[in-house]
Amino acid sequence: MNFVIPAGSSANLPKEVVDKIVANAVESSILVKIINNRQQMIEIVNEGTIPVIGAEDLTKIYRLDGTDDITSLTEQSMAIKTPDLAPIEIGHYLRLKTKQLAQYPELSLDRLFENRLARGLSRAIDKLVTVGDTEAVGATNLLSICNGLYTVAASGSLCANTAIEYAASQSDDILDATSDGIESLAAYGDEDQMNDLFIFGSSDFVSACRKAANKDYVGFSIEPVAELGLQKVVHLHGIPVLKRSNISGEKAVLANMKGAFVGYYGVIGVDVEHQAGRRSDLMVITYWVDYKWAFLNDSSKAEGMVMIRKASS
Repeated sequence: MNFVIPAGSSANLPKEVVDKIVANAVESSILVKIINNRQQMIEIVNEGTIPVIGAEDLTKIYRLDGTDDITSLTEQSMAIKTPDLAPIEIGHYLRLKTKQLAQYPELSLDRLFENRLARGLSRAIDKLVTVGDTEAVGATNLLSICNGLYTVAASGSLCANTAIEYAASQSDDILDATSDGIESLAAYGDEDQMNDLFIFGSSDFVSACRKAANKDYVGFSIEPVAELGLQKVVHLHGIPVLKRSNISGEKAVLANMKGAFVGYYGVIGVDVEHQAGRRSDLMVITYWVDYKWAFLNDSSKAEGMVMIRKASS
């Protein structure tokens, strides 16, 4: 990649550079890695929409030798809708001082630039997946692109499952609440779904998990999460508890992450404008992302997730 794009020009970064940036973004974000590991981070080649089709709950299966035409029977009712991923343009900017570029030729500017983009992309997706809120104030607010896990789980109008509450900030109470939460997920909490279950908790929630912790409590353990390369993570009934700083209060979301999909348009654009008064080049970087939850019932409420919180939170 030629890092110094001429001022006054506009260019899309080479495909191999974009792929490298996306790969680095996956590695630098736990949430992005979880979604990508389930092959649910989808590159959209042409700007537009792509259907996400799921079929976890096919309840209407028919014996066909009793009918000449299957379409004469009642149409399949699916517990997973097909939300479209329609990436929205987002971006940031930076200024490169002409003097600085001349003074530090030994710096690997390409690498610094790519890493900054990767970190920005991972943070953007992380925020969207966790606390995206379509009601967020401000037309330029990144969070307004979509509703994230916490936003949906906390809403009675968006989530099919009622929040599970516990009384005391200690691990045994939270273990009981987690057990109730798994039960509330129904088919999405079955034993064969356990590898896809994660708990995303606030700092207060994770701290409460460790209070009065006892290795003899049934379901409490501290173990690695090999999938994410993490060590000494609290597990409740075999489910890893991952701290998320953008969740507040003593709250957490238990979610089956097979329902989370991220779409990105596989192009990153760069526009450069020379600003003579500043003796610098203004670089505007744009890319396109979207996030959707696919486990929706016939009332368009989210299945496969539930809020767990202290009663007073």
